[in-house]
Amino acid sequence: MDDDWTSEPYPVPIERMRDRVYQRFSTDTVRNLNPSGELDTVHLMTAAISGLTDPHLEDDEIGWTDEELDMIPEEIRYEIEDGILTVSPRPALWHQKFEAKLITLLDAQCREEWTSLPEAEIRIYESGKITQSRSPDLMVVPTKITTPEADRNWVHPHEIALALEIVSPSSRIGDRITKSAIYAEWKIPFYLRLESKPTVALYEYRLDPETGQYRTPVQHTSEFTTDVPFPLRIDLSMLG
Repeated sequence: MDDDWTSEPYPVPIERMRDRVYQRFSTDTVRNLNPSGELDTVHLMTAAISGLTDPHLEDDEIGWTDEELDMIPEEIRYEIEDGILTVSPRPALWHQKFEAKLITLLDAQCREEWTSLPEAEIRIYESGKITQSRSPDLMVVPTKITTPEADRNWVHPHEIALALEIVSPSSRIGDRITKSAIYAEWKIPFYLRLESKPTVALYEYRLDPETGQYRTPVQHTSEFTTDVPFPLRIDLSMLG
């Protein structure tokens, strides 16, 4: 495998991403990346997709446009929190195995009007810019938005019937605390959190319409069943 994973070609000319970084960050910040004040490809990608922040940014500069996100190569996994873009590595093989098994289970039980998707992106726009972006490990959305005719690249929170996260060692705080709070704020009615250690367990969060918060999560260690958004059964012993 080529070690220079930042090399061209990009979806758009590299000069556009370089201009984007110079516009977004101050001269001092650029020099901290490279004393010469110039950005080579490696420094450029670091600045553009590593969550670098700059105290000189104004409120109206926070966030990302669709065009700016299109500059990021498809293989890069990113999320955006309060306008700050962060990059995460690809999940471990056991995580990918769990995800594949869950997709198979969901696809086998989904009604025709629902579709399960792995790592689809949720976007929140403020003043025309993307300030929040999350990509749950799995989600269930209406089939109609997944067709070629719909030609969609991301989903709105209100379109999600179920979101599921598989907890990794590096995502424990995020999946257990941060994302449960965010998904509740976004009114996602059903959130499932899958833990692999010390044993496989599934935690079920349901939105309380009166409080707008998730009720106390219910732990499942052998089997999980629900009728919402469709009849679903998950035998947790099959995930080990």
